[in-house]
Amino acid sequence: MELAEFTTLIKGFLRKQLSTSELSAQILNLLARDSKLKLSDLLSQTQIQLQNGMLDPKNFRLISELLNELAIQRAISDQESNQTNDSTSDETLIMRSPPGSGSSDETLIMPRPPSNFEKTVVQTVVSHSDSKSDRSKNKPSNTRVSTGDILKKRFELLELIGHGGMGVVYRARDLVKVKARDNNPYLAIKVLSEAFSKHSRAFIALQREASKAQRLAHPNIATVYDFDHDGSTIFMTMELLHGQPFDSLIGQLPPGGLPLATAMRYIEELCSGLAYAHKQNLIHCDLKPANIFLCDNGAVKLLDFGITRAVKKEQQEVGDETLFDPASLKALTPAYASVEMFRGDPPDTRDDIYALACVAYELLTGMHPYKKVAAHKALELDLKPQNVKGLSRRQQKALNNALALERDKRTPTIQQFLEGIRKPKSHALQLAIAGVVVLIISAVLLINPIRKQWHEENQLQLIQSIKNGNQDQLVEMISAIRQQNDSQRAYLTSILRKEIITYYQERINHAINAKSKRYDFPKAAELLEQVKVLYPDSASLAEAEKELRRKKERLVSMLLNNYKELSQRGKDTTRVIEILREADPQNPLLQQISSP
Repeated sequence: MELAEFTTLIKGFLRKQLSTSELSAQILNLLARDSKLKLSDLLSQTQIQLQNGMLDPKNFRLISELLNELAIQRAISDQESNQTNDSTSDETLIMRSPPGSGSSDETLIMPRPPSNFEKTVVQTVVSHSDSKSDRSKNKPSNTRVSTGDILKKRFELLELIGHGGMGVVYRARDLVKVKARDNNPYLAIKVLSEAFSKHSRAFIALQREASKAQRLAHPNIATVYDFDHDGSTIFMTMELLHGQPFDSLIGQLPPGGLPLATAMRYIEELCSGLAYAHKQNLIHCDLKPANIFLCDNGAVKLLDFGITRAVKKEQQEVGDETLFDPASLKALTPAYASVEMFRGDPPDTRDDIYALACVAYELLTGMHPYKKVAAHKALELDLKPQNVKGLSRRQQKALNNALALERDKRTPTIQQFLEGIRKPKSHALQLAIAGVVVLIISAVLLINPIRKQWHEENQLQLIQSIKNGNQDQLVEMISAIRQQNDSQRAYLTSILRKEIITYYQERINHAINAKSKRYDFPKAAELLEQVKVLYPDSASLAEAEKELRRKKERLVSMLLNNYKELSQRGKDTTRVIEILREADPQNPLLQQISSP
């Protein structure tokens, strides 16, 4: 019933019958009425509405961001809850880029080999089911399963967390591990979509994906556990990652992209994972930001080797060549697919290199090198990427070679690309850099100890340490953020949003906690003002401020009534005055009592 009401609210918002603030208030009322309803349920419902065409990508992002802001608001404003941390720890604070958010980033599936590749790129369209069952409201329209289902009497699907060309991904719980009291029974499960499974060889495609992915044991490649099916539902079990996909990260980048050292570390990790896969004779074939994940611990992982194909070698066994080839599905993502992929040419490692270079360019600049124009169109228009600020001539040449639109002009190996894009490490240069660094650190130590941590080379380690729970460094970081330039401040407040919000949440909860007999509303208001400076456009913080004011007004009103009643009965009012003095030190009653 509540999800249906949520859908009605969205319709009212789209018709401009509700403002953003009114929609927020209505959603909060909805959540207050049903304690079992979670913001993650509403996020899943918005994804379904997007897939069914009710929401366009722009409004999807707007409503998703609103729901995420409300998650933060609940965390901050619910001061007296016993489950302050538990109730919000699973909420998404930084929204992943949604499926359908842009055709250029969607994996398109071309069922037949194209005769005219410019006209046969067709995105799979799945009709919306009109089922009236409650469970169907949480069911993606292109799968047979939904949240709450249990596969193989073992894997409980908890939450829809991703969507791709081959299917959808759920956060799941392994009930066998739960029974064994395993501390971490959670995993990710990718379920083959109905649209994709209609392909006559889909089962073999996923089986091949699983078997190949299981061969990829590398720290920069997500681990695949197993492949199985439950009736007609085909699925894979995989490592559950915590963090955000690169499409979300890139979408939040300020002009100019990431700091050079940060971008280069990510690029090196991508190269490491991809080079390893290529050595195993596997090509990704659909590399894009949505298939790259930045973990909370700072590690970068490649996802979804869903349409990889073994590199054909002369010594390859004939028997294996005759088996199903996933490349026959012709799945690609236009903005990251090479010209040769559009033409239906045999896959080549240089296809991955082109996609990798596009992602690298986005990390370094915040923009796609060809403004997301498909490669074959970019070739026709003779488009050229702009040079990247901060790269040497040699590095720029390496990037341009990897971005070459024609395969025979493109960098042949990942290692060659990495050697060209990476800064040279000659012994003399290292000595010179070391000397300069020593001088810089020495000078900075004399001026301000905190500034030494803002050197680009050390910043990643500091961020990772904060994400691993180093509270002292987080406090220093928050203090120093205000001294950074606009670009650096935007980057840090974005990438550390969850940690910063949680830090202030905990301090506000400490200032106001009825069970601990603390009613320091002035301190809570001061803390809220501090975090609003970091996130001035946050709708949730504005709402949290209103809620904080309402709580204070309710408490003060209660105290004044209690004081009046106790005074009339000749009872002791000391404790009432103490709480009032802590909660509202400027209250007129206190001035009246203190007056002679």
